[in-house]
Amino acid sequence: MWLLTILFPQWCIGCKSYGSSICANCLKKVVYVKPLICIMCQKSTPHGLTHSLCLKKNPIYQTITIFQYKGIGKNIIKRFKYGLRHKDFIDALKQLDTSWQKELDFILYHTPNIVFQPIPLHKNKIKKRGFNQAITIATFLQSIYNLPIINQLVRIKNTSTQAQIKDKKHRRQNIKGAFALRNNKHTIPKNIILIDDLYTSGATAIEAAHELKKHGCDKVYLFTIAHGIY
Repeated sequence: MWLLTILFPQWCIGCKSYGSSICANCLKKVVYVKPLICIMCQKSTPHGLTHSLCLKKNPIYQTITIFQYKGIGKNIIKRFKYGLRHKDFIDALKQLDTSWQKELDFILYHTPNIVFQPIPLHKNKIKKRGFNQAITIATFLQSIYNLPIINQLVRIKNTSTQAQIKDKKHRRQNIKGAFALRNNKHTIPKNIILIDDLYTSGATAIEAAHELKKHGCDKVYLFTIAHGIY
């Protein structure tokens, strides 16, 4: 074990100090999303359920996210996307407050035959980054819940990074038409949890959900690690 520590030292995902995947000081600074919020109006709602009026305007039925994308939370997501070892990221997740697991349990209890669908990246971004962070998160969740991971969506439009677009209307325009089904011959599951690392306005997940529902999905949920306050 000591040899592994020397060869593969752990650095805090938040502040880069030596010793653990996330140090006690950074762990205290994580700002959790409590209570959960409606993806449309971003006001509090039980279990992250989309308010009934908001549900008429978007297809996401329920949204679960762990922490706010600011301070240490922003460091965690940025380091995960750009160079952090995936094992360190997963180790850090395991040390966070586990309230999100109770919310996922709530979904699974009320929703049979549900699957995970990572939000896909365009092939050009995959080549540049080397991986899709949503797949890493989905694999971590699968290790806990033993649910299938599907790969039915493909990103056909190489969009600009949503986080760099400040106007909500422009975000929707940027992502419009970005997704398609990988194979129209396959039956789409009735209940799907979309997985991503971060959402702000929710435009990306909403566009993906529209595509899934257009082809027969009944309920689409969203799980992300972080939420950027819009």
